[in-house]
Amino acid sequence: MEKYCVIGKKLPHTLSPFLYKDMGFDYGVRELIDETELKSFVLNNPFSGYNVTIPYKKAIISLLDSVDDTARKVGAVNTVVKKDGKSFGYNTDIEGMRQAFKKAGISIWGKNVLILGTGGTSATAEYLSRLEAAASIVKVSREGVINYNNCYEYNCTDIIINTTPVGMFPFPNESPIELKRFPRLSGVYDAVYNPIKTKLKEEADKLNIPSANGLYMLVAQAKKAAELYLEKVLPDTLTEDLFEKTLLNHTNLVLIGMPGSGKTTIGRELARIMNRPFVDIDTEIEKKEGMKIPDLFQLRGETYFRQIESQLLNQFCSNLGYVIATGGGAVLREDNRDSIRRNGYVVWIRRDISNLETEGRPLSKDISSLRKIESDRIHIYADMSDVSVYNNSMDLKIAEEIKEIYENDISH
Repeated sequence: MEKYCVIGKKLPHTLSPFLYKDMGFDYGVRELIDETELKSFVLNNPFSGYNVTIPYKKAIISLLDSVDDTARKVGAVNTVVKKDGKSFGYNTDIEGMRQAFKKAGISIWGKNVLILGTGGTSATAEYLSRLEAAASIVKVSREGVINYNNCYEYNCTDIIINTTPVGMFPFPNESPIELKRFPRLSGVYDAVYNPIKTKLKEEADKLNIPSANGLYMLVAQAKKAAELYLEKVLPDTLTEDLFEKTLLNHTNLVLIGMPGSGKTTIGRELARIMNRPFVDIDTEIEKKEGMKIPDLFQLRGETYFRQIESQLLNQFCSNLGYVIATGGGAVLREDNRDSIRRNGYVVWIRRDISNLETEGRPLSKDISSLRKIESDRIHIYADMSDVSVYNNSMDLKIAEEIKEIYENDISH
């Protein structure tokens, strides 16, 4: 069977293997540390074809036997097909980005476009903007004449396209730019796809600006690349089907709620029936610190505990396709809430105070403490959650209910 892969510098969270394996390819990942390794790979690799990502989309061009006209005009190659001992380069990102804009309802025609970044994806965005008859195109870089300090002078900007890795895990709570300083915005595109909900896209949503992340582009360009590998046209419906399946399988289910509400028990059962990895943040804290949480509170205090909790939440929420049970107070910090939502479908596990477990819980030792905690947190749980379910009976069938609700929501 012919083999394929994706190459790049750092690829811990790439979704490419999932996409191509779902289309029937034998597909893997190759991380290359520098351009010397890139050259060696191009000259000596066993693959029938491969995809190229950050930071090699430009550098690979001079190493290939042939590059098609579109890829040469763009100045970036993201797909390579090997045939008769030669390597041919293509750019399928153009089609992927075009379809992503169409799905999000963002039109470039006659608009002023601001492109963040200068790499291979930036070249793709610039080429597409010219193809779609943008009125003007301005590129922003860290040290260029137009940079992240003075770009706000272009307040007539209609469309912003982020092609930088800013906002990608492991730093998901960062954003490359402040959208509110561009009063004419009618569209925002973020090429980052992990996290699924970048801070930039979240700001666009809050401002009611049409927006999209890089996931649909990734799926659409993969379908186009697969056509090049197979030398045949695939059904148009494949893109939408694969996009929905990717969201369904890779969005985390994150359980929040009061201490003792059953998040761990329900979460473990949910992971079992959905065949997903399960993580309990409190358990991970105990593993890391080598002691039980009540002892940690007593020895190091709550402030230290919350710092460790935040670190582990950010780490595990950067994964895709997990079931994650959080501690009852994890939602108190804004950066935790951001980490939870970035890749998460948030489920609020509710339980009457009289039924909450209190043993081994340093902040909820009695009913009076629980009432105060619930009063302080209930509005946060409500604001964060995509759905809430009651767990008064501790019936594991609740996991089936959550699974059904989740699959229905994602599919629609």
